[in-house]
Amino acid sequence: MENPFIVVGKIKPEYFCDRQEESQRLMRQMTADNSYRYSDVLSRLNLAQKELLYAIAKEGQARQITSGAFIRRHHLQSASSVQAASKKLITYGLLSTENGAYYVDDQLMRLWLLN
Repeated sequence: MENPFIVVGKIKPEYFCDRQEESQRLMRQMTADNSYRYSDVLSRLNLAQKELLYAIAKEGQARQITSGAFIRRHHLQSASSVQAASKKLITYGLLSTENGAYYVDDQLMRLWLLN
């Protein structure tokens, strides 16, 4: 049986894949494959919920989402609308919270939202 691994000689860099490029290509493909599903999810949300979801996606992890600074930075409506939207998004499983930080639960969806 022939050894499938190169064990002698010099190996040219072209032999290896570019892991960064390959990872980015795979992420693009995975988000594209789920695009229809994510579009469908967004179509079921009201404007305040969509705006908050995009704002948290941009931040990665957002704290004090009802603060005036967060609301102004992301051009949201009001603290009460943010609070109501966050409760619904958590109920829908789109947002999670941990130690006071909010984040988009599905990280592929987060990438899709950022594009």
